[in-house]
Amino acid sequence: MIDNIYTKLAGAALIAFAVWYATSDHYQKRIAEIQLQTAQAVQAQLLEDQNKIKLAGEQHAKDQLRNNALNRQLAGLQVHGICSGTSPDNQSANGSAGVLSERVDAAFAKLQEGVTGLLSRCDQLNIDAIASNNSQ
Repeated sequence: MIDNIYTKLAGAALIAFAVWYATSDHYQKRIAEIQLQTAQAVQAQLLEDQNKIKLAGEQHAKDQLRNNALNRQLAGLQVHGICSGTSPDNQSANGSAGVLSERVDAAFAKLQEGVTGLLSRCDQLNIDAIASNNSQ
């Protein structure tokens, strides 16, 4: 009778172990599948986000160049009559006082052109540096 109980206990233990082993292996595989799916979804989202950030950076660079050009255009309006006289009799049609004023206006215009060129170059260097930093 004791032998019979031990045999039944051994059989039950063997069956329990087989059931545990089969289900634990199944669930371990299922857990690994879920982890793989999650990692793939995270990777896909990161790639999508990086592409959005890259496109936004490129659009920002274009917008910044256009903004800077418009600001320079607005700031670069030529000022006439810097050295205009006090009497309306000695002024020309544009309000300037003659040769000195025309030379000052011409020099100021040349200065503005030079500054505009430098600002454009600085803007492009800044955009290139940002792009270079983002690509590393």
